[in-house]
Amino acid sequence: MNKHASFEEVFNELGPALTSKAEELHLYGYDSVTEQALWHYLVQKKWKNEENDIPLHVVVNDVLTIRSGDYMNWTTRNEYKASSKNVKLNEDELHLLLHGEQGINENGETL
Repeated sequence: MNKHASFEEVFNELGPALTSKAEELHLYGYDSVTEQALWHYLVQKKWKNEENDIPLHVVVNDVLTIRSGDYMNWTTRNEYKASSKNVKLNEDELHLLLHGEQGINENGETL
């Protein structure tokens, strides 16, 4: 990838490879996979620490060799992270979650 080219420009160049990979994952039953989601995965996971230019043939290879398990694990992990930010537990709910039963606090009240 040319550092001076934007991700959008490179994304447009890789359209056929991304479409091919998305269609392959659809055949495996992952119907929600899109070209944009695959690109997002590559940018955030595979290339997040890349400092140098990545040759186009390496970028195409990265697209075509995405493993469904790796992609789905990353997607699931991101969904958990996003949903956990919205969950606010009070002390009683946290105790119940961690210990699986209601307890009694120091005042003798049921938690």
